[in-house]
Amino acid sequence: MPLAGLAAIFIARARWPEQAVGLACVVASLNLAWARAATHRLLAGRPHVRTTLAWLSLADSWLRWIAAAALGFVAAGWGQDMWAGLRDALANPMPLNAMEGRETVKAWLLAQGANIYPSMEGHPFLVTIYPPVYHAATAASALLTEWGIGAARLASFAAHLALAAMAGAFLLCWTRSRTAALGVALLALAEPVLAAWGIHARPDMLAWSLALGGAWAFLLASRGGRRAARLAVCSGLLFCLALYTKQQTLPWLLGCLAWGALAGPAGRRAVPWAAGTVLVSGGALLCGLSLAFGEGFLRDVFLYPLRMSAAAGVSSGENLLVRAMQVWEAFRPLWILGTLGAAASMLARRWELPAALLVMNVLFLPSLLASWGADVNYAFGALTASLLAAGGLLARLERLRPSGRALALGALLLAVPSPGGIRDRTDEGSRRLAALDGPVLANTEGGHLFLGRRPGKEVVFFDAIETSLYEQAGFWRADSSALVRDIAARRFRHVALFGDFAARAVADALAVFYKASAQAGFYRVLVPDPAARVLRVGPGGGVTPEDQGAGLSVLLEDLAQETEGLAPAREGVPGFLRVTFDAIEARPGMEARARVRLAGGRAGCVLRDSHGAVLAARQAGGEGSRDLVLTARPGEGPVTLEVSVEGRAWLETQYGALAVLRLGVGD
Repeated sequence: MPLAGLAAIFIARARWPEQAVGLACVVASLNLAWARAATHRLLAGRPHVRTTLAWLSLADSWLRWIAAAALGFVAAGWGQDMWAGLRDALANPMPLNAMEGRETVKAWLLAQGANIYPSMEGHPFLVTIYPPVYHAATAASALLTEWGIGAARLASFAAHLALAAMAGAFLLCWTRSRTAALGVALLALAEPVLAAWGIHARPDMLAWSLALGGAWAFLLASRGGRRAARLAVCSGLLFCLALYTKQQTLPWLLGCLAWGALAGPAGRRAVPWAAGTVLVSGGALLCGLSLAFGEGFLRDVFLYPLRMSAAAGVSSGENLLVRAMQVWEAFRPLWILGTLGAAASMLARRWELPAALLVMNVLFLPSLLASWGADVNYAFGALTASLLAAGGLLARLERLRPSGRALALGALLLAVPSPGGIRDRTDEGSRRLAALDGPVLANTEGGHLFLGRRPGKEVVFFDAIETSLYEQAGFWRADSSALVRDIAARRFRHVALFGDFAARAVADALAVFYKASAQAGFYRVLVPDPAARVLRVGPGGGVTPEDQGAGLSVLLEDLAQETEGLAPAREGVPGFLRVTFDAIEARPGMEARARVRLAGGRAGCVLRDSHGAVLAARQAGGEGSRDLVLTARPGEGPVTLEVSVEGRAWLETQYGALAVLRLGVGD
């Protein structure tokens, strides 16, 4: 009957989600009735009871065959759906997640023999926060496909299948319950968010499948026997690979070691073997990778995350609250069942491995979810542990008599998700983007479209998100980098940007020296701006050295330097920046740009001709940063740009300047 119950529940949710609860309740009731009838064997001497039990036994035999066929049918349907989803994901070149292109580009560069942990002094400008295990796995999967984002997705998909299989094997080994093992394995495959992330080109699935493999090996080692030491060493190797795939798997290692220390003599003997293997193999990998990639590996993988975790504004209580609500809403049934499973373990005074893993991961969860870049995947470690604990609860319920099977299937019903998930984005002009003339500057978040070109010559990659945070951590200065200098020199024929993530200095340089050419989905294409010349007013109000003699005169009036920028020197009196330009280059068109930060104050920007007439004007108020951009076609005579700030308002720098004049716009 459990097999029939599993079939009914998953068929109901897959085919008739609205009626699934009612159908599963019927299945649970039938299991309850069957369990109660089967316990009346003490009445088997009565003829009518004996006949009833015989018919029930025959019915159960037929039900097993029917349920097996039904589960086979469902499995075939799921397999077809999964294959269709994988096929679409492999064929779809557009990112499902902002990080997919980044990891694919780095895997391709690694396969080309490039250093993916560079010095940042020249191209490419990469900040690779993960060790290279996933990138190596992607390079291996590329042997089965052509290079592209599909190769990375194939590696993730294989890891997701391994995760589901190992979750089922772990539970079968731990509980001896086929219902729990099969149910949890199916849950790991069918859960919509996990299924969606299972085809993302990201290291999450590989990391957690390796960590789960390490926990399974440690569980076997804790039982003693002749193979215990070898299993503990195997566990340590798997945990080492998991840590070198994604550092967030550390709680799983710590949870296993803490549990093993309390799990009896065999568990305590497994702890030093596993821990020693992690230390020795991890140290060897650290030395080897540091020799292969230089000091950038240690800086990017260890020092940079540590410094960012302590940086102001990166982690906050608001982030934690928002992410915690998202994670709760996404996986509520699994959290409930996992918590109940861990609680049942503790109440029974049996400190079991899934409960230890869940507790250890929950201890780390607040610091992870409080991070600026956190998403639901940051909770996958705790979620996987909760999945195992939920499986333990199902096994406990199944052992109850006479209604255990009904209770187990009812609990499983709570966790089975409705069909759905994240839909793939459609291909929006990827071929046109991939055919852009080089050299192309592309952020790695969408740079996978340009694989196959010569790095540094035909294509230059930069991490948009991580370089911004890297600068915040003090490891890099974008405004003085070769990247910004090349942008200012208009070295690139095209710039392809996925999303809007670039560091401010990079975005400012692109805004000054390039202009928008096309939009394709989440991509923006920029081309060099034909402006004849760019003049800048330095941060202190002086003319930059390269613009001396260009006909610029600058006047600061009632402005004082503060941390945020130039602010009004006197309360209630506005401060002014006046820039006068008198050169024939300003014709036929010019653009003036200034940036202000507001905290309830006001700011204004005005272009005037030689007679004081207003050519263009703009006002700003409220909160936050504002870019004030004016364009005009001045006549003869000098042109004056006047920027005013009043109240709680500051003049900030843009592209290293208080004001930027772009001349020859519209030629």
